[in-house]
Amino acid sequence: MTENERVLRELLLQSLRGRGAHMPFEDAVKDFPREKLEFRVRIAPLAPITSVAFAPGPSSGDREASGDLLAAGGYGTVTIWDLARGEAARVLAPFPGTVHALRFSPDGRLLAAGGGTSGEGLAVVFETSNWNETHRLVGHRKAVIDLAFAPDGLSLASASFDKTVKVWDLTAWKEAFTLGEHSDIVHAVAFLDGGKVLASAGRDRSVKL
Repeated sequence: MTENERVLRELLLQSLRGRGAHMPFEDAVKDFPREKLEFRVRIAPLAPITSVAFAPGPSSGDREASGDLLAAGGYGTVTIWDLARGEAARVLAPFPGTVHALRFSPDGRLLAAGGGTSGEGLAVVFETSNWNETHRLVGHRKAVIDLAFAPDGLSLASASFDKTVKVWDLTAWKEAFTLGEHSDIVHAVAFLDGGKVLASAGRDRSVKL
């Protein structure tokens, strides 16, 4: 007997018992009133995990930067896992749509989540001390795919389906500039040379520096 068959059998037996039937299963089924029997079993696919990020290791002495936290993003949510306890510590809801990118700041004090929808891309920044949302960086015309903090934590780069890269000034919390050199979707961004150089890679099979 398969698991599905076992579940259906148990549901039918429960219905029969509710009607006062106390007989072998096969006889009960034969004598069961010929009327519509309805029941619902909630079945749905689980949302995929689309991004993960570890909090930085112990460098500042903060609990939030202890390396014991893992952020996992899915559709519209980010779950913060406490690895020491082996349990979910918090669930964040940054925006509708897939969370494509998660990045902790170098000091572990901030968590940025990038994603959005086909009509708007954004990055949402949370403080890891209390998991409150602090800023929403809006400007991409399509979903954000990747994020990168500068080594000093003062800038954040975002790559998007809209073929652009934006660099955000985190001291003023506004867009610093936009790079539009790619002719197709930009999949990845990374800072180099201590933050002096920014690299981006796109579907156009090119890397821009």
